[in-house]
Amino acid sequence: MPFLSYLYLCLYLDYFLLRLGSILVSKGLVEPRIAGHPFRDREFIELSAGLLALFVGIVALIVSQCIKVLLDIEENTRRSEENIRRLGKIPPPQQPRHSGEQEV
Repeated sequence: MPFLSYLYLCLYLDYFLLRLGSILVSKGLVEPRIAGHPFRDREFIELSAGLLALFVGIVALIVSQCIKVLLDIEENTRRSEENIRRLGKIPPPQQPRHSGEQEV
């Protein structure tokens, strides 16, 4: 599997895992609203951690989608090149020259 495909899958998975972490946001927003429940440092930390997880998850999703677009562009470019070569409009690629060969 190419590196970018692997990176895309990892970032996409990270997005969903971090979405689960952002459940802390809802806990930090709902729990202090219960009557008689003070907003303490712990709730602030939970709320901050949840918002951070949500932000990092969204960034991971954006980066993974950018990588996916780049992979799709590469695939379409290769497919187009193969189709054009099949039609005979572009000569086949030349073999690389060895350093010992001289030009004619």
